[in-house]
Amino acid sequence: MNFAFPLALLLLPAVLLLRLLPPLQAQGGLRLPEHLFATLTPERRAGGRFALAALAWVLLVAALAGPQISRQSAMLPASGRDIVLVIDLSGSMLKEDFQLDGQAISRLDAVKTVAARFVAARRGDRIGLVILVIAPISPSP
Repeated sequence: MNFAFPLALLLLPAVLLLRLLPPLQAQGGLRLPEHLFATLTPERRAGGRFALAALAWVLLVAALAGPQISRQSAMLPASGRDIVLVIDLSGSMLKEDFQLDGQAISRLDAVKTVAARFVAARRGDRIGLVILVIAPISPSP
């Protein structure tokens, strides 16, 4: 395990400053249930509160330092490209003005055919697909 910001760990001794400060009177905020500390002497109550504050400080500083676990990845290096295809699905794509094998096909069918061939030929590339649907705007009353 290593840390992204190991110098942040230099803040850990700052928790000892809590011992130098006078005890604060609770004014709202997080309060601990008193019945948990009812059987403790006042000195032990103060020690328990300090221990909870110290634990919170240590955890906060540890999170600030950014712990990281290094692992070997089984991923293979990829040398492909990132490609995004945008396909229009508006009403104009239904118009049959393309030819494929001597038959008239819609624009959408032509795009599907060409896109399928394109994707099949792109080995090793990462391909994304965005569908663009444009709805006709109806006049407002």
